[in-house]
Amino acid sequence: MEQQLGRPEVLQRKILEFEKNLERVMINLRDYAKEHEYQILVLLLRKGYAFVNHEEIYKRLKEYGLKICSDDEFKNEIRIKVKTDKTKPELKDWRIILFDDAIDDGENIVKLLEDVSNIISKDFVKDSIKRGNIKIGAYVINESNIEERKKIEEEWGKGIICNEIIGYEKPKKEFLEEVLNIMDYLAHIGEIIDPDHLIITGDLKDPLSYETIREALEDICNRIPGSEVYEADIRYYHPSRKKMGIYGLPCQEWIGEDAEKIGVDKSIFQCKIRFIFFLNEDATTEKFQIIPIVNPKIVEGTIGDCNHAGLGIRFCEICRKNIKNNNVNIEDIYANICLDCVLSEVTIRILSKFIDEYFSEVFKSELMKLNYSWKYLEKKYKRTDIPQLVKERLSILCSVRTNV
Repeated sequence: MEQQLGRPEVLQRKILEFEKNLERVMINLRDYAKEHEYQILVLLLRKGYAFVNHEEIYKRLKEYGLKICSDDEFKNEIRIKVKTDKTKPELKDWRIILFDDAIDDGENIVKLLEDVSNIISKDFVKDSIKRGNIKIGAYVINESNIEERKKIEEEWGKGIICNEIIGYEKPKKEFLEEVLNIMDYLAHIGEIIDPDHLIITGDLKDPLSYETIREALEDICNRIPGSEVYEADIRYYHPSRKKMGIYGLPCQEWIGEDAEKIGVDKSIFQCKIRFIFFLNEDATTEKFQIIPIVNPKIVEGTIGDCNHAGLGIRFCEICRKNIKNNNVNIEDIYANICLDCVLSEVTIRILSKFIDEYFSEVFKSELMKLNYSWKYLEKKYKRTDIPQLVKERLSILCSVRTNV
């Protein structure tokens, strides 16, 4: 097992070279922000966020005092500022860097600019760009897309794409190779989960071998007809973490017969349970993460009207109680609030069924404790009682059939 989980020397050299290049780009970004007094670094969710949110990189950027946030967190902060003070004096002084790991045609960055324009106004955003208060940077961009870059500058203003905070400009083929290098590196550092997912962390009483873990997951699948174990082959990139999962779960059945009452279509949707096991040097593990990957189809009409009787927590009602100004449209402050509400209900129901009836049952003699973290909800709704109410539901879930 140890031999399987070792890294070839050539790959180790590749990783070290990438880390040196990445460090150079991040130091340059930090120094540029400091020299030109930029205060906020906005990272695009998924790959861009994970790319910079790695602990060592994050420390480099925080050395200057940059406020680092995801694009969703940034948009939510602007919504709140706009609703509490329509003159927006503070926003006019914000100096912002928008950063992604890789920019091809700039579609994701442009989408972010459009979203911010919809919250404030396009004139406000373009004026900020004109005054140099908004800049775009990236680790690598596709230098072959000259026309796409021209379109961005024609639409939003010259100078928005800042060459000083772009690590590398490469032609199409080399650009795509560099994107693959980024993905390989993210696997290597273990950033293989999405930052908006619920994460259940667990401990086992004693270290279990990889073979024992594999057999246990297969035992769970034997109890759930149609489900299977899958493994991500990243063992060479990250010898101390192993990504596995179970798919083919009967999630529609687990949600319950009242699915439509909580706003979920009964059609088949992506639903799986991802595991990350933290391996010791001998390939045993006593620490793990459980991450539900749940993407149901939300019934048309759910967003905005909150007319579903089966919801355990109604996010919109709670937000209205927490926001003093009754004239404020809650959806303007918290985008996709009903979507978050339905997804949290579905996720908790599915995870509760899985942990209570299958995971805890198979691991009952080894399982010590379970904890949870749902940072996406905690950050987005930190001004409301939602995080506490979700915590109470998850605390009950995490106390199910453990030996604590």
